[in-house]
Amino acid sequence: MVQVKGAGTGQVAAILAKNWGVSVITLEPWENLIDIQDFATEHGVGNDVLAINANAMGMPFPDESFDAVFGIGSFFMIDDREQALKEIIRVTRKAGHIGIAEPMCTGNPMPSDLGKYEIFNSYKNWLRSLEWNCDLYRNQGLSVTEEYYFPEAYQWMIDNFRYYDGEKDFILEDNGRWLTLGLVVGQK
Repeated sequence: MVQVKGAGTGQVAAILAKNWGVSVITLEPWENLIDIQDFATEHGVGNDVLAINANAMGMPFPDESFDAVFGIGSFFMIDDREQALKEIIRVTRKAGHIGIAEPMCTGNPMPSDLGKYEIFNSYKNWLRSLEWNCDLYRNQGLSVTEEYYFPEAYQWMIDNFRYYDGEKDFILEDNGRWLTLGLVVGQK
Protein backbone atom coordinates (compact mmCIF):
# COMPACT_ATOMS: atom_id res chain seq x y z
CA MET A 1 0.00 0.00 0.00
CA VAL A 2 1.26 3.46 -0.92
CA GLN A 3 0.40 6.86 0.51
CA VAL A 4 0.59 10.14 -1.37
CA LYS A 5 0.72 13.36 0.66
CA GLY A 6 -0.57 16.49 -1.03
CA ALA A 7 -2.61 14.61 -3.62
CA GLY A 8 -3.85 17.67 -5.49
CA THR A 9 -6.18 16.42 -8.21
CA GLY A 10 -5.14 12.79 -7.72
CA GLN A 11 -3.05 12.35 -10.86
CA VAL A 12 -0.05 10.80 -9.11
CA ALA A 13 -2.25 8.49 -7.02
CA ALA A 14 -4.12 7.23 -10.10
CA ILE A 15 -0.91 6.71 -12.08
CA LEU A 16 0.67 4.75 -9.23
CA ALA A 17 -2.43 2.60 -8.77
CA LYS A 18 -2.74 1.93 -12.50
CA ASN A 19 0.91 1.31 -13.36
CA TRP A 20 2.21 -0.23 -10.15
CA GLY A 21 -0.91 -2.24 -9.33
CA VAL A 22 -1.00 -0.91 -5.75
CA SER A 23 -3.67 0.55 -3.51
CA VAL A 24 -3.10 4.23 -2.79
CA ILE A 25 -4.37 6.37 0.06
CA THR A 26 -4.05 10.09 -0.53
CA LEU A 27 -3.83 12.74 2.16
CA GLU A 28 -5.13 16.09 1.03
CA PRO A 29 -6.02 18.87 3.46
CA TRP A 30 -7.22 21.46 0.89
CA GLU A 31 -8.41 20.04 -2.44
CA ASN A 32 -11.83 18.61 -3.22
CA LEU A 33 -11.65 14.89 -2.41
CA ILE A 34 -14.42 14.11 -4.92
CA ASP A 35 -12.16 15.39 -7.73
CA ILE A 36 -9.45 12.94 -6.65
CA GLN A 37 -11.88 10.02 -6.63
CA ASP A 38 -13.40 11.08 -9.96
CA PHE A 39 -9.95 11.26 -11.57
CA ALA A 40 -9.10 7.77 -10.29
CA THR A 41 -12.44 6.40 -11.54
CA GLU A 42 -11.92 7.97 -14.99
CA HIS A 43 -8.60 6.10 -15.19
CA GLY A 44 -10.08 2.76 -14.12
CA VAL A 45 -8.63 2.70 -10.60
CA GLY A 46 -11.45 4.20 -8.56
CA ASN A 47 -11.48 1.18 -6.21
CA ASP A 48 -7.70 1.40 -5.74
CA VAL A 49 -7.48 5.05 -4.65
CA LEU A 50 -8.93 6.42 -1.42
CA ALA A 51 -8.77 10.16 -0.76
CA ILE A 52 -9.00 11.36 2.81
CA ASN A 53 -8.88 14.80 4.33
CA ALA A 54 -5.82 14.71 6.58
CA ASN A 55 -2.32 16.11 6.91
CA ALA A 56 1.12 14.71 7.65
CA MET A 57 1.29 15.91 11.24
CA GLY A 58 -1.11 13.37 12.73
CA MET A 59 -2.02 10.58 10.37
CA PRO A 60 -4.91 8.28 11.33
CA PHE A 61 -3.00 5.07 10.56
CA PRO A 62 -1.32 2.41 12.67
CA ASP A 63 2.46 2.09 12.76
CA GLU A 64 4.09 0.60 9.65
CA SER A 65 0.95 0.73 7.47
CA PHE A 66 2.58 1.69 4.16
CA ASP A 67 5.25 0.27 1.87
CA ALA A 68 6.01 3.76 0.57
CA VAL A 69 4.99 7.35 1.33
CA PHE A 70 5.44 10.11 -1.25
CA GLY A 71 4.94 13.85 -1.01
CA ILE A 72 4.48 15.72 -4.26
CA GLY A 73 4.80 19.49 -3.88
CA SER A 74 3.54 19.49 -0.30
CA PHE A 75 6.32 18.80 2.21
CA PHE A 76 7.83 22.27 1.84
CA MET A 77 4.59 23.85 3.13
CA ILE A 78 4.74 22.03 6.48
CA ASP A 79 5.95 24.27 9.30
CA ASP A 80 7.48 21.51 11.44
CA ARG A 81 9.03 19.23 8.82
CA GLU A 82 11.06 17.29 11.38
CA GLN A 83 7.90 16.31 13.28
CA ALA A 84 6.06 15.54 10.02
CA LEU A 85 8.91 13.30 8.87
CA LYS A 86 8.83 11.45 12.20
CA GLU A 87 5.12 10.80 11.65
CA ILE A 88 5.76 9.65 8.08
CA ILE A 89 8.49 7.30 9.31
CA ARG A 90 6.07 5.95 11.91
CA VAL A 91 3.51 4.88 9.28
CA THR A 92 6.13 3.48 6.85
CA ARG A 93 7.06 -0.20 7.06
CA LYS A 94 10.61 -1.32 7.79
CA ALA A 95 12.69 -1.09 4.58
CA GLY A 96 9.92 1.08 3.06
CA HIS A 97 10.62 4.18 0.99
CA ILE A 98 9.83 7.82 1.75
CA GLY A 99 10.12 10.41 -0.98
CA ILE A 100 9.49 14.05 -1.75
CA ALA A 101 9.46 15.80 -5.11
CA GLU A 102 8.81 19.48 -4.79
CA PRO A 103 9.98 23.07 -5.14
CA MET A 104 13.38 23.58 -3.55
CA CYS A 105 16.05 26.21 -3.73
CA THR A 106 19.53 25.74 -5.08
CA GLY A 107 22.53 26.24 -2.84
CA ASN A 108 22.94 29.70 -4.37
CA PRO A 109 21.96 32.80 -2.37
CA MET A 110 18.48 34.07 -3.17
CA PRO A 111 18.86 36.86 -5.76
CA SER A 112 18.08 40.21 -4.13
CA ASP A 113 16.29 41.47 -7.27
CA LEU A 114 13.48 39.03 -6.48
CA GLY A 115 12.68 40.86 -3.23
CA LYS A 116 10.14 43.05 -5.03
CA TYR A 117 7.72 40.12 -5.37
CA GLU A 118 5.15 39.46 -2.68
CA ILE A 119 5.88 35.72 -2.82
CA PHE A 120 9.56 36.41 -1.99
CA ASN A 121 9.19 36.08 1.79
CA SER A 122 7.04 32.96 1.56
CA TYR A 123 9.56 31.23 -0.67
CA LYS A 124 12.41 32.41 1.53
CA ASN A 125 10.69 30.87 4.57
CA TRP A 126 9.42 27.68 2.91
CA LEU A 127 12.02 26.46 0.48
CA ARG A 128 15.08 24.49 1.45
CA SER A 129 17.94 23.06 -0.56
CA LEU A 130 18.46 19.47 -1.58
CA GLU A 131 21.29 19.24 0.95
CA TRP A 132 19.00 20.51 3.76
CA ASN A 133 16.33 17.92 2.91
CA CYS A 134 18.89 15.10 2.71
CA ASP A 135 20.30 16.10 6.10
CA LEU A 136 16.77 16.04 7.54
CA TYR A 137 16.29 12.50 6.23
CA ARG A 138 19.63 11.30 7.54
CA ASN A 139 19.09 12.94 10.94
CA GLN A 140 15.89 10.90 11.24
CA GLY A 141 17.75 7.66 10.53
CA LEU A 142 16.79 7.25 6.88
CA SER A 143 19.24 6.09 4.25
CA VAL A 144 19.09 8.48 1.27
CA THR A 145 18.84 6.36 -1.89
CA GLU A 146 18.09 9.09 -4.49
CA GLU A 147 18.73 12.82 -4.47
CA TYR A 148 18.82 15.30 -7.29
CA TYR A 149 17.60 18.55 -8.74
CA PHE A 150 15.52 18.14 -11.90
CA PRO A 151 17.57 19.69 -14.73
CA GLU A 152 14.40 20.69 -16.62
CA ALA A 153 12.80 22.29 -13.52
CA TYR A 154 12.64 25.85 -14.82
CA GLN A 155 10.86 24.91 -18.04
CA TRP A 156 8.53 22.54 -16.21
CA MET A 157 7.52 25.31 -13.80
CA ILE A 158 6.82 27.67 -16.69
CA ASP A 159 4.71 25.07 -18.53
CA ASN A 160 2.90 23.31 -15.67
CA PHE A 161 2.96 25.16 -12.37
CA ARG A 162 -0.32 26.16 -10.73
CA TYR A 163 0.40 29.85 -10.17
CA TYR A 164 -0.63 32.18 -7.40
CA ASP A 165 -0.46 36.00 -7.51
CA GLY A 166 2.97 37.11 -8.71
CA GLU A 167 4.40 33.62 -8.74
CA LYS A 168 4.87 33.25 -12.51
CA ASP A 169 6.63 36.63 -12.71
CA PHE A 170 8.92 35.55 -9.87
CA ILE A 171 9.73 32.28 -11.66
CA LEU A 172 10.38 34.04 -14.96
CA GLU A 173 12.69 36.63 -13.42
CA ASP A 174 14.54 34.05 -11.33
CA ASN A 175 15.20 32.10 -14.55
CA GLY A 176 16.43 29.04 -12.66
CA ARG A 177 19.04 30.88 -10.58
CA TRP A 178 17.55 29.98 -7.18
CA LEU A 179 14.15 28.30 -7.50
CA THR A 180 14.17 24.70 -8.72
CA LEU A 181 12.55 21.31 -8.22
CA GLY A 182 14.21 18.52 -6.32
CA LEU A 183 13.71 14.90 -5.31
CA VAL A 184 14.82 13.04 -2.20
CA VAL A 185 14.05 9.37 -1.57
CA GLY A 186 15.02 7.63 1.62
CA GLN A 187 14.69 4.12 2.97
CA LYS A 188 13.67 3.27 6.50
